[in-house]
Amino acid sequence: MDFKIEPIQNPNLGPRVSPAPFFSRRRIKLLGLGITILLVIILVFFFMGRGSFSESRVELKIEGPQEISAGASVSYKITYANNNKISLSDVKLSFFYPLDAIVTRDNNVLNITNENFDIGELKSGESGERTLTAFVVGDKGNIKTARSTLTFKPSNLSSVFKKEASLATTITTLAVPITLVAPPTVINGQNISYLIDYRNQSGEDLQDLRFQVRYPEGFKSSQYSPQPTSRSQGQDVWVIPVLKQGEGARITIQGALSGNERETKTVSVILQKKIATATGDNYVDFEKTEASSVIATPLLSVGLIVNDSADYIAHAGDLLRYKTNLKNNSDSDITGLSFSVHLDGSMFDFASVRSDGFFDSRVGTIYWNSSTVSALNNLGANQSATIEFEARLKSSFSGGLGARESFVKATAHLETPNVPANLDMDKLTADSELVTRISSSPTFVQKVLLNDPVFGSSGPFPPKVNSKTTFTIRWNLVNPSNDLSSAKVTATLMPGVVWEERARVSGSQPQPVYNAGQGTVTWDLGTLPAGIGISFPQYEADFQISVTPSVNQVGETVPLLKNVSFEGTDTFTKERILRTIPDVTTSNISDSSANGNVQQ
Repeated sequence: MDFKIEPIQNPNLGPRVSPAPFFSRRRIKLLGLGITILLVIILVFFFMGRGSFSESRVELKIEGPQEISAGASVSYKITYANNNKISLSDVKLSFFYPLDAIVTRDNNVLNITNENFDIGELKSGESGERTLTAFVVGDKGNIKTARSTLTFKPSNLSSVFKKEASLATTITTLAVPITLVAPPTVINGQNISYLIDYRNQSGEDLQDLRFQVRYPEGFKSSQYSPQPTSRSQGQDVWVIPVLKQGEGARITIQGALSGNERETKTVSVILQKKIATATGDNYVDFEKTEASSVIATPLLSVGLIVNDSADYIAHAGDLLRYKTNLKNNSDSDITGLSFSVHLDGSMFDFASVRSDGFFDSRVGTIYWNSSTVSALNNLGANQSATIEFEARLKSSFSGGLGARESFVKATAHLETPNVPANLDMDKLTADSELVTRISSSPTFVQKVLLNDPVFGSSGPFPPKVNSKTTFTIRWNLVNPSNDLSSAKVTATLMPGVVWEERARVSGSQPQPVYNAGQGTVTWDLGTLPAGIGISFPQYEADFQISVTPSVNQVGETVPLLKNVSFEGTDTFTKERILRTIPDVTTSNISDSSANGNVQQ
């Protein structure tokens, strides 16, 4: 018999109906349509708001020659245009001339490097131009760049935009080529020669020229060929009324050049041409060239340290132990050396000088020779020698005004007349100096007084139970040498000690101030000048405190002050100065011999 099994339907439920899918085709179409409309709206607003302006439609150009002869007058044409459909406001044009350019206008030389123009509004389709001229100066091969900027604000936007343009011009020819020769390396103090060769290679005679030679610092001229027309500090001038076509000449300058090792020394030559201006004839730069020499490692060198440091901060009474290092930096022996050290400074105690050399106290100089230092007879190639000596500082300052007591100086000098044949020098020398700063030594003194001529006295001493006794605290400051900044005295009142609100100072300095919350007294001076207590009256501050002992203090001293200190910073040595005083009790009274124990 055939049969089939079917699932029993839930009699409580109707026919099963599948829910409609959330992402139905109809809903997807509606969603896509909405997104499309939104994008269209965004694009419409974007192009309505910004589409009418494009930074690329603002033009700025500089027109001019790409190659010139040095000293030529160059015209720069700056053009600008607004190709947008909207106006531009707050339009400003700036032009920057090439480096060393000479600007003339209306027969006047202008000392300017740039010019600015306020254009204001630049309407749609509007354009403009400016033409500026200048003499462009330099050496052959120099690239001289002119630069311009245009700033503006679109009328429908609040942002400020900037357009930039530049023009590079190369100096390819020289009317008067100049060759400047300087030695590439020089030993400190060596005699050298600067050679200046020039020739008129233009197609015409040139008139009213002059050469201006500017020397590096440390150069001392000794000979010329030919002699300069005029001389001044750091430079010489040769005037050439006429330089005919094809004509040339040489200028030779001799002298000694000094400087520090690895220092670059640059000499420059400027060819100038006279032009007529409204204020008379003026010379303007026509061509310019320069050459450099580097100070090489000297054949001899001297080093100085004191107490194993080059930056030692000394104090009155210090023993200064000096070490000098003499070195031969060459590959040859150097013979016949002499060495000396000059001691300069009123704080040196010359009676304390100790060395293997001879000290001449009349001139404050120690001398050594080969009889005491064998290396001075023959200092081998790349060899060193050490010479030591010592001197003590005076134990106190005299208080004289000025900086003469703020430092001492040792100056070392090494020399020999035996110079290698390849050097144009009369002698080899090496010098070094070491300045040692001396920190100030301020004195801070505190006294506790029962009787004061202004505040008077009050209460029993030794102190008694339940009886009030007043004390006057006196602070004195002496500063013999350098100014001290951030100077102040501070102290803390012990529990039970009362500030009596009486204070005074000896001059115009601020009075001590009491902070009740912290229980501290502060005398903030700001700057404590040098010479206080020596050349000028000492600083003094007084204030009153009081105590009323309790019965549990019978037979004991009463604590008055703690953490008493003076501090400041030496403005010359930058050293922080600190002076402290032990805690103060009623046993530290200056004008009484009683023991200060509390009585019943």
